[in-house]
Amino acid sequence: MKVLFMGGKNVGCGCLKYLIERQTEQVVGIIVNPSDIAKDRWYESATDLGFQNNIPVYSVKNINSPTGVSIVRKLSPYIIVVVYYDQILKKEIINIPSMGCINLHMALAEEYRGCYPTTWAIINGEKRMGVTLHYIDEGVDTGDIIAQKEVPITNEDTGESLYEKSTKACIELFREQFPLIVSGKASKKKQITTVKTKYYRREFPSRELDFSKPGKEIFNHIRALLFEPFPPPFFYIGNKKMIIKQDKD
Repeated sequence: MKVLFMGGKNVGCGCLKYLIERQTEQVVGIIVNPSDIAKDRWYESATDLGFQNNIPVYSVKNINSPTGVSIVRKLSPYIIVVVYYDQILKKEIINIPSMGCINLHMALAEEYRGCYPTTWAIINGEKRMGVTLHYIDEGVDTGDIIAQKEVPITNEDTGESLYEKSTKACIELFREQFPLIVSGKASKKKQITTVKTKYYRREFPSRELDFSKPGKEIFNHIRALLFEPFPPPFFYIGNKKMIIKQDKD
């Protein structure tokens, strides 16, 4: 069974390692985000994993272009696994693998869709988050749900700690469910979109604090943006910029 992997970051690499370790399927290719080989990256490289295991690696500017579609068709995957890939697959790609495309989303998809869900969950004062493994359709994180795992959010969590907890939950969920998917035993249910479903685009929340908001909201905003090596939250006193950093000692 041929598997094509798309994505990266620590969560993607964790899932890719599992696919390689299984040896019951053949990873025929890895399509990475352009940032996967950045010198200043803070995460694992799927490119390195590909080179170490003699798996072809591709970086495609537009996966839905004729070039991207041609690469996927030539690899002829039975299933496509997407984990933290920064492009949206269109119908022509989705229809190539006979078993479809699956995606790991770092949120409970019926509640949070789109970008930066762990950051927004803390900003919004959520008490729990979660991760979702689902089939890919032409929407954004809207495909049929295979399985989910909840992740609690405490008052001590920061953007970094919740991201790490969610990364671990994603890898655990993938390891539990992938054997069921390829054996045809995985469950599947339609997603429900309600007025409470939130969707966030690629625009990151402001790092400048708004002190006109209630204290609890300011507190949540601060801790949501504490995530090294990214820029920390800040505010101004007069013309002086004040930066907030976390003391981890």
